Amino acid sequence: MTLYSSSSGMKRTRIGEVNVVLTLGSIALVVAALVSFAASAIGKLGVVVAPPADGQDEREKDVMTFVFAKDGKITEQPPHLTHLDPILSLQSEGFTTLDLAHREGKIHTGSWIFVVDSSDKLLLLRRGPELVTCPLAWSMVGEHAYRDETKKDTLKRGIEEELGDKTWKSILDTGSYAELTDLPLFYFRDYGPEREGRIDRQVTHLWLVELGVSAEEADAKIMQLDEEVHEHKWMPLEEAEKWVQDDMAAIKGGEKLDNISAMIPSDR
Repeated sequence: MTLYSSSSGMKRTRIGEVNVVLTLGSIALVVAALVSFAASAIGKLGVVVAPPADGQDEREKDVMTFVFAKDGKITEQPPHLTHLDPILSLQSEGFTTLDLAHREGKIHTGSWIFVVDSSDKLLLLRRGPELVTCPLAWSMVGEHAYRDETKKDTLKRGIEEELGDKTWKSILDTGSYAELTDLPLFYFRDYGPEREGRIDRQVTHLWLVELGVSAEEADAKIMQLDEEVHEHKWMPLEEAEKWVQDDMAAIKGGEKLDNISAMIPSDR
């Protein structure tokens, strides 16, 4: 399975009425911060932000696992949050449950989905307090890829499960979707003994989804949030970027406040 033939990590897409080049700028900085923070990190904002989670019992999920290969030989995994080298290939190891993939640290695939309204506001979801992994964490929409799914299948299912069937229909009618990068990112996270030693190794496709309607209309008429979403907010990209930068600076500065802060996506 060859990943991609292009070596570019950049895509031109459209947000609202303005053409922009998306590289490691606004959204990509938010991406990097969201997925880089550890759940135990202490930050200034007093908010928990987690990797995306699909909200179902992961023991029931069936995913394909892989090893990386180069020139026909198994090779080491790429560094965390780097675009995959196009000469790498993914060799299937077979299928397992998502639960075992995490317990055994198997490489699998998934998508992180950045949803914006017609005014370039970014949707953030807050995980429920009863969830085992990253309770009350803020996140974007995310999904693991199931058996026989294409990356578009995963995108569609992620939107429908997290935001409701009407949201996907609205995107097709008045919005748009596109991958943010030509090459997926490799995401690595060791959750440690407090999460039963789970290790996440994911080849991650990054999507930008434009609803084509305002946040107010989406809230009132379109979105039906998954029951495990505790609350949600719409945040201008500039504000989201500053939100992340302030928290990263607090963490680097060793600030210790009363609240835990960490950013991750919603399928964990």
